[in-house]
Amino acid sequence: MVKLYALMNTRKGDVDTVNQQLNLAREDSARYSRLYKELEAEYKLLQSQHEQLKKEVQNLQRSRDIYKAQLEENSHDITKKNKELIEKIQEVDALKARYQEALNNVNPITTSTTSKVITRVSLNKDFGDSR
Repeated sequence: MVKLYALMNTRKGDVDTVNQQLNLAREDSARYSRLYKELEAEYKLLQSQHEQLKKEVQNLQRSRDIYKAQLEENSHDITKKNKELIEKIQEVDALKARYQEALNNVNPITTSTTSKVITRVSLNKDFGDSR
């Protein structure tokens, strides 16, 4: 019977040890479950932020494409206007040369009189004289 009590005490000790290990395993399991839930919540938050950032990048790309198209259109318009201005300046230069040539061919007295009149008209316009 002593052996039986000794065996029972040994088994009881084994059961206590197994229960302690089981309790530790449950605590570990509960801790891991909490960690999993925290990580899952963090993952969902990061996933949501990632989706928002993707949408923002798409919007920025669309805006960039719009601005790029506007830039190209404005550049084309400016180039066109510059060409038109160059043509107008060339026309004015050609007319000025023709005018100078015509002045040189006119009588010297008429030329000096015309030059004085043109100068006087130009000065009046420049200085606001309304005679």
